[in-house]
Amino acid sequence: MTKQTHPSDFSRTLEEFYTYLRQLLGVYDRLVPVLEQELDILIREDLPALDENLKAQQVLVSQTRNFDQTVTGYYQKLGIQGDTLTEFALQLQHPEQLRFFELLTEYETTFRQINFYRDKCRGLLQTRLHRIDKVLSAHSVPRDKATYDRNASGVQSGLLVIGGSPSIADDQGHLRPNGVLVGDAIDPEMVKTIRAGRV
Repeated sequence: MTKQTHPSDFSRTLEEFYTYLRQLLGVYDRLVPVLEQELDILIREDLPALDENLKAQQVLVSQTRNFDQTVTGYYQKLGIQGDTLTEFALQLQHPEQLRFFELLTEYETTFRQINFYRDKCRGLLQTRLHRIDKVLSAHSVPRDKATYDRNASGVQSGLLVIGGSPSIADDQGHLRPNGVLVGDAIDPEMVKTIRAGRV
C-alpha cells in the first residue's frame, strides 16, 4: 500500500525511479548485440575476440550490480511494498501504472533476447567441450607405470605411497614394502640406502 507522502515528492521520486529503470533497460539492450557477437565468435572459435567480448560483457553487467539495493531504496522512498516490479506497478495510479507496465514489457522482450543468446552460447560451449573430451579420450596414452634400472631396462612395476611409506607393486599387484622390489634389477646399494632411511 502507498503511504501518505507529499504528492510532489512522490511524483518526483517516481519519475527518478522510472528514469533509473529506463537507463538500466538501455544497458540490457546494449548487452544483446554483445551476446550475439559472442555466439558468432564461439562459432568461429576466435579466442582473442572472445576475451575482448567477455570484457565488454563484464563492463555492461557491472552497471547493473546494485539493482536490488536501488529498487529497495525507491520502494522505501515511495512508501510502496512489493517483491517484484509488477507488484510495485499494480499499486500505482492508472496513468503511471500503464507507463510502468509498458516499460516492464520492454524488459521482458530484452530479457527474452538475452536468454536466447545465453542459452545458444552455453549449448555451443557444452557441445565443443564434449567434442574436445571425446578427442582427448580417443588419443589418450596410458600412463607409463614402468620403472627402469641403471641400464634403462624396463622393470614392470609401479611405485605407490601407502600410509606415507613407499611401496612397490609388481605386475600382479603384490606390494613390496619399503620401496624394494625383489629382483636383480634393483641396485643392492640402493636397497641398503632405502633400508637405512637415507632416501
